[in-house]
Amino acid sequence: MKPFTFLISILLCLNLNAQKGKIHQNAWYEERPDDMKIPSTNYSLINKGKLYYFLSNDNDILCVDIKVEDQEVSKRILSEGMIIWFDMDGKLSRKLGVRFPTGSKHSGGSATIQEANTIEIIGFTGENARRFPSDNNDTFRGYVKFNNEGILIYKMIIPISKLPVRNSRNGIGAMPFNLGVEFGAFAEMNGIRGRQPVETKASDPSVLFWINNVRLATGK
Repeated sequence: MKPFTFLISILLCLNLNAQKGKIHQNAWYEERPDDMKIPSTNYSLINKGKLYYFLSNDNDILCVDIKVEDQEVSKRILSEGMIIWFDMDGKLSRKLGVRFPTGSKHSGGSATIQEANTIEIIGFTGENARRFPSDNNDTFRGYVKFNNEGILIYKMIIPISKLPVRNSRNGIGAMPFNLGVEFGAFAEMNGIRGRQPVETKASDPSVLFWINNVRLATGK
């Protein structure tokens, strides 16, 4: 092989590897009593959002755990809401998501934990309801609460059967996908709330970050 051709081949390989990116491997989900904390070392920090996240799953559910130590971010999440996005095609699209909490600004309530009791799903087909209580046992469910240290604790559980995951080429597990977390005035950016256009008077743009190449755990 000529040196120039060999160099081009190496550059192409490096480019392909760069496009794939780093894999985020989920932990195996373990159900915990409310008084049992997830170890701090299990969380990953997102500087942009000033919050921590931990992803886990078993054969049936995907669990998104988030903790927020910044009080201003906590207030904004309770007031303006938060969406967990699922992108399955690598385009970082915001078409499939779970909005929880919906935000007191959109429900006419006050920015308190008591108002964080409704889940809204976006883009999921075959669902009879778009909004429902957050304390379900057989579908999307979650909670938001403050712990004894004043840290906002968020949990969202999504049935894997609701996600359009694709099997990996080797037949083991599912293809990686991207998971987005967005809070704040997201209606200002994407112009939708469910399927209906909405107006927003929020002055600050939303905060959005993506956890790329999320791979579901296949066992403990």
